[in-house]
Amino acid sequence: MADDPEINPEGPKSPNPDATEKHGKSAPTGWAARTLNALVNAYRPGHGEKDAKEWWKVCLETATILVVGIYTIIAGYQGCQMRKATVATQKSVDTDRIAMMLDQRPWVGVKHIAMKVFEAGKPMTVGATVTNTGKTPSLKCIVKANIQPNMGPLDVDIFSVSKERTISKQSPIVIFPNGEFEIPASTNIATEEDIREVRAGEMIIYYFGEITYSDIFGQSHETQFCGSYNPGKNSYDACLQHNRAN
Repeated sequence: MADDPEINPEGPKSPNPDATEKHGKSAPTGWAARTLNALVNAYRPGHGEKDAKEWWKVCLETATILVVGIYTIIAGYQGCQMRKATVATQKSVDTDRIAMMLDQRPWVGVKHIAMKVFEAGKPMTVGATVTNTGKTPSLKCIVKANIQPNMGPLDVDIFSVSKERTISKQSPIVIFPNGEFEIPASTNIATEEDIREVRAGEMIIYYFGEITYSDIFGQSHETQFCGSYNPGKNSYDACLQHNRAN
């Protein structure tokens, strides 16, 4: 009769608690543990059909994770490139649209300013020709113009927004491409002294104002104009200020 196996009175030996501390790392758990166990069992002598199935299952899961990861990376890269292409396309469209609007918009300004009447006993009268040199009509066009005699130079930018200015303007109109019209303005009746002061350069006759209008694209614009009378040339010279357009 065979000898009975020796029974350890202390029970089965437990794993060495210092094993993990010796290596400095804890044993793998979860998916990593399943993968490791499947690999060990697959190459252990006498492994059975159950271990083989577990091995193929782990391989399939690993392959699936790799495929999903690669697909995610590729899809993310393609999405990033598509967003970049969309932004670039939108910028190009916006640039082309702005260029088209600038090319087709109306441009309203003053063609020339002329002294019409300059003699004692009559109002000094100035006329300005307003024209649209753009390719489309200017809508809701309003011209505000002033003739302003002044002893010496005048800061037109400051005066144009001061309470001293009396604004004269006409009702909104439409100016078609190459269309033009004249805006007259007059002073009080000029005296002999007024004429002398103007000819001597003591009094300067300014003609200035603003033109506001909109285009067919819904954008608003303003043109500022200013001229000072030159009695020696009997013409108006452009002022150094209040001549702007947008």
